[in-house]
Amino acid sequence: MDNNQKELINHSFLYYQKCKTIIELNNDKIDEIKLKNNFHCHNKIVKNILLNLLTNLSDINKSITDNILEIFFLFKKIKFIDIINTIIRNNELINSKINIIIQESLSPEERLDSPTDESEDANIPPPEPPFLPVKKENDKRDYCLVLDLDETLVHYFEDETESYVKVRLGAENFIKELSKYCEICIFTASTKYYADIVIDGLDYNHLVDFRLYRQHTSINRGINIKDLSKLGRSLEKIIIVDNIEDNYQLQPNNGINISDFEGDENDNELEYLLEDLLEIVKVPGKNVINELPKVRRNMQKRYTNLS
Repeated sequence: MDNNQKELINHSFLYYQKCKTIIELNNDKIDEIKLKNNFHCHNKIVKNILLNLLTNLSDINKSITDNILEIFFLFKKIKFIDIINTIIRNNELINSKINIIIQESLSPEERLDSPTDESEDANIPPPEPPFLPVKKENDKRDYCLVLDLDETLVHYFEDETESYVKVRLGAENFIKELSKYCEICIFTASTKYYADIVIDGLDYNHLVDFRLYRQHTSINRGINIKDLSKLGRSLEKIIIVDNIEDNYQLQPNNGINISDFEGDENDNELEYLLEDLLEIVKVPGKNVINELPKVRRNMQKRYTNLS
């Protein structure tokens, strides 16, 4: 490694140390999703540096290797989803090398933590229902809101040079307001590895109560079915919002089929839906199956007016 490479990686390390400090000092004020977008222009440069260095780890001295490892931990701390996805998930050589470095740096207890590689999700056994724990006695929320992740709350972009996740307009506020009246459960057909990275970035206020993943679905003709009867909650109290209607085909009367989110910055569907759902959940004791047809009609009117 030449001096220019060393200078670049050290510069990158200092830059992310600065990012980390900014977030820690303003943790209660900063919108981390927006903060990530402000830093996004730097990611491609840093990513290319790391890709070059990590393919030649044997030539890197210990101090530089420690800096690379620290940067990866900072990525997880600051939740730079595009770096994690592109570097760790999509390059087998780098994935194996960085896992070795990380494992060697961890204590035995830490090594038993959640999988660091998406492929390890395949080894997770199918869970037994009910998927959700018994409600706490002091939790007075009467409803359970189940939210899909991809194309409902976020959209994942990827091309030859970069990848990142874009959050649907109003998603954070949608979760915040409805969490006052509903248990919030994100139920995705994605892997736990990928979903946790995205949800950690989205749910920086820690309002999501439960996370369900691909292993909680059942596959029928290529469709990942989300069986709401396995949650351990009354179906009269469960609402699911998903962009794929087939996903909740076993309980269609509990579902809201929202339009696909593909990154449109002017998409305000969650803002409209929030108003409709608040009318239902602010009053305890309702049977949502009787209330949701009105919400669907309102959505259909909006889609018709837009077409």
